[in-house]
Amino acid sequence: MSIISAFAKVAAEQPQTIAMITERSQLTYQDILDLVHLIDMELATRGVRPEQTLVLDTARGEFTMAFTLLLSLRGYRVAFTSVKQAQLGGLAFDRAIVTEATDLIDQSKQIVIENSWFRTLGTLATPDYSTHTMIDGGGIFITQTSGSTGMPKYVIGGEAERLKTVNVSAGFVNLSMKGRRFTTTLAPNTGWAVSAALSVLLSGGSVVLVASDREKILSFIDLYRVDALATTPAILSQMLKLPDAKHFIASLRDIRIGGALAVEQLIQQVAELSDATLHIGYGASEIGMMLGYRHNPENHRPSGYLGHPVRDDLEIGFYDDTGRLMPDADEGLVGFRFTDPRMQRQYLNENDNDVAGLKQGVFFPGDVLKRTADGYQYVDRLKNIVNFGGNKYSIERVTEYLSEQFKGAQFVAFVDRNEHGLEQLLLVQSGGETIDRHEAETALKTSFAGVAIAAVKSVKSFPVNPQTGKVAAAALRKLFSEDR
Repeated sequence: MSIISAFAKVAAEQPQTIAMITERSQLTYQDILDLVHLIDMELATRGVRPEQTLVLDTARGEFTMAFTLLLSLRGYRVAFTSVKQAQLGGLAFDRAIVTEATDLIDQSKQIVIENSWFRTLGTLATPDYSTHTMIDGGGIFITQTSGSTGMPKYVIGGEAERLKTVNVSAGFVNLSMKGRRFTTTLAPNTGWAVSAALSVLLSGGSVVLVASDREKILSFIDLYRVDALATTPAILSQMLKLPDAKHFIASLRDIRIGGALAVEQLIQQVAELSDATLHIGYGASEIGMMLGYRHNPENHRPSGYLGHPVRDDLEIGFYDDTGRLMPDADEGLVGFRFTDPRMQRQYLNENDNDVAGLKQGVFFPGDVLKRTADGYQYVDRLKNIVNFGGNKYSIERVTEYLSEQFKGAQFVAFVDRNEHGLEQLLLVQSGGETIDRHEAETALKTSFAGVAIAAVKSVKSFPVNPQTGKVAAAALRKLFSEDR
């Protein structure tokens, strides 16, 4: 079975059922197959061939799903990213699929999706894709992740792995999505959104995927009668601050929370506003969802509880801070390894030197976990990593980048947490023209997505520990204690 054959079989059972709603259109299952057939012909006339690498430079949900099915049909390698980000990440590609022409690459290397393509949509006979079989592992997904450097990094995974992953990727623990309507606050072209939407569609449900109007997601929940939402703690925290948040989320039956650690306080606040079942997931772009559980208001979990493994093909081990396996340990730097090598994802270019990311078949999220009789619990993270809404970055790279942007200034940063347990940075500046937190966030946001700066303090010089010769971090952190 391939992804497109699995989709086509669901479509054969309910061809006129609404499968997808976007900010521009509503598409049935048959409409999506018609769209795939039409784009397939347009690409073929422009010389696109199987096994080529394509950059899909649009976050529009209908095109994201169409190319997910096309990579399965033709064996394409599809990178769900922009041309600019692909160039920054060193991704070599044959053609770029764009909705507007770009001057970043030669015109001969780009294919512009034009409105004229769709004049015959629904009027052409669509092939029977339900008999399509996957050949040599099928197509290739290339999705972007933050890595830890602030530069785009690409994760490569095969179609067979993605097809198995979608069984748990939506993150709704032990729940069928047949007949349900799902949306996510993530951009439709992110790895998690692609897998989650595909998972719902292969279950016979429908999805609401919006790109340019994601700030209106709450109103879409109400307008389109969405009953299942996938979001991150950072976005959920912002939702809770809106005066009409309860009105919009009260109708939800299930909420999937992932991308960063969701602390108990945030979970409880959501539970007070909605009767929805809360599904807490722990995962990453590099490997998908790994741990999860359903929140039970009557059974309070310890702080940092992450749940149980949600896949049967993952081996979980504990390592020391050099990456050496500790076979008998129940606590340490956690590493996840697929027991089936065919399921393994990998980076396009591996150049990290720290113990984080994919290393020789093991994925290190950079977190210290503890295994208990009741599952897994978060303990700590490598000291040089900060998590901004699911994007993990090197703190050293953040401070280096700020020094590059603000000449003559140097920075020291500390990880802090806001009232919902979300990570943010406290900055101490020495030298240069004094900046505030808004200026710091503005400078960082183009390279460090989700960046959150809580406060900036300025000092004439950094105090130094006379014994070690290093910056006295404890003394600098005390600068913020008076604000507590």
